[in-house]
Amino acid sequence: MVAFAVNSMAAELRLSIDILREQGIKAGLLRPRLYLPFPAEDIINALPQDAQVMVLDRNYNFGHPGGILAAELKSVLFSRRNDITVKNRVMGIGGIDLPRRFMAAEIRAMMDE
Repeated sequence: MVAFAVNSMAAELRLSIDILREQGIKAGLLRPRLYLPFPAEDIINALPQDAQVMVLDRNYNFGHPGGILAAELKSVLFSRRNDITVKNRVMGIGGIDLPRRFMAAEIRAMMDE
């Protein structure tokens, strides 16, 4: 499982990954430093084979399901990496704090879907 987020959410998500590892889940974090230009090749090369990518977005992508980061990731992976599963949650809208335990629980819920 690879968690994927940017900016302030990724900083707290790093601590959530530690919680998941303590629970015996093989987890990692992919944290791009820039959204644009989107580091497509770096992301494609960094993801392990048959990975589940859990994208945590802090925004909506109007007209499409999920958030902007997930949509961008899916478009990059389309027809290039068919072995990757991408799941998405939009949370923290309006600057709501997201504690590490909450994010870890959300990732576990996404894994069970």
